[in-house]
Amino acid sequence: MYITVFTVLINWPYFSGALAYAELGSMVTLSGGEWIYINTAFSPLNRIFGDMPAFLFSWTSVVALKTSSVAIICLTFSEYIMSPFFDECGPPVLILKLLTAVTISTLQQNENIKN
Repeated sequence: MYITVFTVLINWPYFSGALAYAELGSMVTLSGGEWIYINTAFSPLNRIFGDMPAFLFSWTSVVALKTSSVAIICLTFSEYIMSPFFDECGPPVLILKLLTAVTISTLQQNENIKN
């Protein structure tokens, strides 16, 4: 009983976010994802700013948010992979950085092969 209530309380923001995106997708029928949603939301300001708010969001997302999330995921992967091989102190930082760099480059190579 408590696990179910706890699960519902923890997951309701994710569910409401998914519902918000579903409603946006059904109301704004243009293709382009978040760019179109932001551009539509700021359409009264388009005379002043043009497409600047949508462009800034897309630029920030590509340059900062997505790249940093990949780096954090790869660093966490490296930490978990190397932790069984070292004692309580944990793996050296240099080994973690090298394994993270190898993981990111492997992901990049897989992306190049896929495209």
